[in-house]
Amino acid sequence: MVPPTIIRLLLGMQIFALVDAAQLCDTNVTLFSEKWGREGEIFNVTISFQNVTKKTVFNLVPDWDRLQVSDTVFEVMEDSEVDMNMTSNQFYLYKVKISCLNGDSEEESENFEVPVSRTVTSNTVALVFQRIMTVSLAFAMLLMGCELKFEIVRAYLLRPMAPAAGMFCQYVCMPVMAYVIGYFFLSDDIYARYGLILIGCSPGGSFSNFWAAIWGGDLDLSVTMTFCSTVASFGFTTFWVWLFGRYVLNADKPIDLPYLQLFLSLVSLVVPVFIGLLITYKRPDLSAKLVKLSRPFFMVMMLLVTTMGTYANLFFFSVVSWYHLVAPAVLGVCGYVVGILFASFLCLKKEQIIALSLETAIQNAGIAIMILQSNLASPYGDMALLPVIGYLTTTSGPLNIVMYSLYRLFTFLTEKIIGSKGENQELRKVVAHDNKAYSN
Repeated sequence: MVPPTIIRLLLGMQIFALVDAAQLCDTNVTLFSEKWGREGEIFNVTISFQNVTKKTVFNLVPDWDRLQVSDTVFEVMEDSEVDMNMTSNQFYLYKVKISCLNGDSEEESENFEVPVSRTVTSNTVALVFQRIMTVSLAFAMLLMGCELKFEIVRAYLLRPMAPAAGMFCQYVCMPVMAYVIGYFFLSDDIYARYGLILIGCSPGGSFSNFWAAIWGGDLDLSVTMTFCSTVASFGFTTFWVWLFGRYVLNADKPIDLPYLQLFLSLVSLVVPVFIGLLITYKRPDLSAKLVKLSRPFFMVMMLLVTTMGTYANLFFFSVVSWYHLVAPAVLGVCGYVVGILFASFLCLKKEQIIALSLETAIQNAGIAIMILQSNLASPYGDMALLPVIGYLTTTSGPLNIVMYSLYRLFTFLTEKIIGSKGENQELRKVVAHDNKAYSN
């Protein structure tokens, strides 16, 4: 039995036709369609049987019952082509198993891909959410700029040991770990594996700065590393995307990177931060008031991103599998651990360790999403997007919200317990003193 031919995708172009072929029971079987359908549509699929030497019965079974097929059994006696209808109300990269019994009564089978693309409908809530987030991010970065100390940022840039450590973790450790983790967890899903790799290759994002501020990390170092990694992404992200696109995804054409999006990310970081620094320089009293708003605003923003982001990507939960969650979760945890270990090895301070760890693990997922949307048509881009959304779900916002809530609860209870013990000790001292005075 000959395995299916390797299908090479023309990236950056819509995929209208896909041919998958194999040899089963000495017959060349090909499954193809002139135009694959969208979810909810009925589309035509053709099976071609060539080099038929004897009467053979072929069976076709979808891997998921959400794909409905008009015919499942084909009795072939000569070279022929059979048309059938397929439909599904759920986008997915389906596989159909075509099998037959050979002369020794042994089953020969092969899986063939059936792509059903997603129907993108206009979502007013998602659009409003996107506009609100754009303004909120700009204001959040302005608040962050009010907290920065220009002399410290300048010192980090002049003696960049800590930023260089963050760059090494982000652009060497993370891509390699993403490749290895994808190899073990996503070896059978090449698109999901590529999506995970894109997360590992992306620069740091603004959310790492927010969490560095909330967790009490070195905010000056965090913003400096985000700036440096975004600038370096024009080279490093390009290299890794080219390397993995060529040798993992087997792309015939170079993958286009959203350089405009990278530039806009850089601008959206630098301009509000610069305005915040300017406010601190010109109006330190106003800057102090704005700084008091930063932590509550960051937490509200993280909760908003988590809830509204989940709503805008509800489709994710209809097709996600356990490995779409476990693989990115492992990558995120490894990112945190590597950042902590590397910073500790360099004997950095606690605040710097927090900042470097967060900067390593929390990537700019928007860059990965832009690359997938601009290079892979649905459902291929959607399947690659699953580990990206899984990463946001398991590693970035929700995980930090839960951990920070538990941390604050633990701190509150500890203070209460210690405070109660302290009050009891003071009360005992007062009572003992009064008893002693009374006895005298």
